[in-house]
Amino acid sequence: MKYKWLSILFLWGAWAACEDDAAVFDASVPAEGITFVPVSGGAVMRYALPKNTDIYAVRVRYVNEQGEEQMKDGSVYGDSLVLSGFNAPRQEVAARITVVDRNNVESDPRECTFSTLPSAAFAVADSIRVENVWNGLMLKANYEGMPAGEGIDIFRVGINPFTKERDTLFLSNCKVAQRLNQFVQVESEEDENTIVVKTVDANGYYVRTRVFTGVKILATEPYPRTKLAVSDPGNFSEERGSSDDWSVAGQLGIKYLIDGDVKGYGRLKNRELNDFYTYMTKADSKNSYVVLTLAEPKVIANVRLYAMLRTNSGNLPDPVVNQEDYLPSHVKVFGSNDMEHWDELADFYQPIDSEYENIWSCHSSIGDLTEDNLNRADPVFMTLTCPTDGTEYKYVKVQCLDHFDYSTWNDQFRNFRNIFTYQELEVYVQKD
Repeated sequence: MKYKWLSILFLWGAWAACEDDAAVFDASVPAEGITFVPVSGGAVMRYALPKNTDIYAVRVRYVNEQGEEQMKDGSVYGDSLVLSGFNAPRQEVAARITVVDRNNVESDPRECTFSTLPSAAFAVADSIRVENVWNGLMLKANYEGMPAGEGIDIFRVGINPFTKERDTLFLSNCKVAQRLNQFVQVESEEDENTIVVKTVDANGYYVRTRVFTGVKILATEPYPRTKLAVSDPGNFSEERGSSDDWSVAGQLGIKYLIDGDVKGYGRLKNRELNDFYTYMTKADSKNSYVVLTLAEPKVIANVRLYAMLRTNSGNLPDPVVNQEDYLPSHVKVFGSNDMEHWDELADFYQPIDSEYENIWSCHSSIGDLTEDNLNRADPVFMTLTCPTDGTEYKYVKVQCLDHFDYSTWNDQFRNFRNIFTYQELEVYVQKD
């Protein structure tokens, strides 16, 4: 008997559910209250529902670009819904609109259509371009709208190291931006390369593909220090030998700019003396410069300017008491073949009001001045990138125009005398 009553209850519940499914909310969608405005990647549906009724929400169904049915509800207290899921611009997209009561019973539908504008992932593809830079490429693009999570994947056609067959190899990705200027590092032995760029929508779908053929990857290599000479035509360098006086820093000079010590190992050589084996200018040295002479003319790719790694105790050459304020914030590089006519090759500038964490020389202390600590630490350097036009130069001038000023809270530490100090210079040239 117990099982008989359970069966009757089950059948009654199933019949009631069927009755609910067949129920229709006795209300209508107000035609004059529904409008559509095309937006990037979709449309905005605006609605005005009558108040003080049994209407609980408005519901819209449509099919997105991937053929997936979408259902979105808008509260009676709201006035708009975003209908997303499109990339290519569309016209006359079908939409079915109903109103819903509190029991989720829907009214008879009203059929409407709407149009869309191209999404960021679709529109940005037309402006994408690839430019040659050293050791890679620069991906550039412009987009006038406001991106919303769309991205770009970059590939190179080459030999897959695992299958040993030609394949599309992933390089990097980035987000769509209004002014995209993205460096992509590329290593390739091929004279000309095929670069494939795919835009990605916010849901992870590929939208459009651009193919760039004949892209040259300009490799660089460090110019041998043994073939490099450095000079001080303007007499800006503070030249000192070893110091027997702890109040006077020693071993300062221009020759230490190309000795290969990019971190500050020289200070370990004779720590009982106040010797530093580094470069420092005299006072009043804004616009000071040094000249690097190559053994033969070369295409200059970039110049690296290194900062000495600091220790817990500071341990800096007098009068440097706050390293950041004595490091250059604005540097230019020039090239020449006769020491008379100079072409500007690079201009590196960081505003003096930049956050310290964002400046080129920012690094944590290495701790105590030990060889182990220096070995573990990465070098810190500024990169001055030069043009890729193929012009060769024999002479390179590195000019310091300004320094940082972070000690405004204490005049005792500020660099009022306009002294510059940095550790090393390296020249990179186009690889033969």
